[in-house]
Amino acid sequence: MKGVRYEPGTELDRLQEVFPEMRSGLTNKVVLDFGCGRGFQSCAFALAGARQVIGVDTNEEALCSARMRVAGQGLGDRVAFTGKIPTGMKADVIVSQNSFEHFLDAGEILAELRAALAPGGKLFVTFAPPWYAPWGAHMGIFCRAPHAVARILREPG
Repeated sequence: MKGVRYEPGTELDRLQEVFPEMRSGLTNKVVLDFGCGRGFQSCAFALAGARQVIGVDTNEEALCSARMRVAGQGLGDRVAFTGKIPTGMKADVIVSQNSFEHFLDAGEILAELRAALAPGGKLFVTFAPPWYAPWGAHMGIFCRAPHAVARILREPG
């Protein structure tokens, strides 16, 4: 499988480093995992006590993998995946980890997340480097040189 991988039990460690209170605030909450990818963290939110988790991603291949992961962990009654935020959804906790660099209109996305946040809810957002930043191309798994892919993408011809 390509892409992000986690050792079992470490899926929330990076978020916990940035937001120490996040994990303890999941118990019995409705969680929206925006930019969920292959669902590692969505499953971890459920295992940490979330009542319901909705993972949202536009990558259908990643969502298929996420659905298989949920089935394999027996979490199908609490975790579901979709291509967009369900209409009228109100989440107690919304997490978007390292996905904003992929959005063309971050303001529009923030407005969508705000509309989906229940009163008194919490929004946790982290940002990976923007695409044209030295490590922003997310290609460190292929090449450890900064700007390598960004230069290829920007070169004319």
